[in-house]
Amino acid sequence: MRFLPIIFFSFLLNAQIEKIEPPFWWEGMKDKSLMITIYGTDISKYSISSDNLNIEKTVVLENPDYLFIYLNLDGINAGTDAYNIDKRFGTNEKYKELSLELKKRGMKLIMDYVLNHWGLNHYMVKNSPSKDWINRWVKYTNTTHNKEIFSDPYASKIDLEESSQGWFTESMPDLNQKQPQFLKYLKQNAIWWIEYADLSGFRVDTYPKNDKNF
Repeated sequence: MRFLPIIFFSFLLNAQIEKIEPPFWWEGMKDKSLMITIYGTDISKYSISSDNLNIEKTVVLENPDYLFIYLNLDGINAGTDAYNIDKRFGTNEKYKELSLELKKRGMKLIMDYVLNHWGLNHYMVKNSPSKDWINRWVKYTNTTHNKEIFSDPYASKIDLEESSQGWFTESMPDLNQKQPQFLKYLKQNAIWWIEYADLSGFRVDTYPKNDKNF
């Protein structure tokens, strides 16, 4: 069986694909459990993997021209490369070009920037520089998603810890911004994007869940 790595189904370059449904599946899908239908000659002979998608399973039926890929879109905001634009949306060069063209038209580019969590497939998560690179728990602990806690002067310590250090989902580990080298890495990354793409600002995702000192 052929092994076929994919990022936004890059196997289109190698396989004879006639249809991918639903189209534009990465936008506007409220249902986080998604099945992608791939149709093409002998497409089922390809094995699928991805560095930035949470693939739950692939299914092959009796007709070899069909391949069904089950995705969990909870990980769609799970970054795996802090220095590159998601390849489903283009390249760094195109992103920089977008910023420049917007400025010509008197508009500004704000980047959606995620500092609270990454995806399990980020190389620094798979093989962390230190154990404290991400916030770890003896037993898996999900964030409470209770943002009011951060402005509550009477919030308990455990509520604050679970909300700020609990994982966003099981596929999105919580980053430890108190780790000195990681803190420097994140600050440096933000400055790099501002200078590289001439950004006008950031929209910081899950802002209340980041470390307050950070």
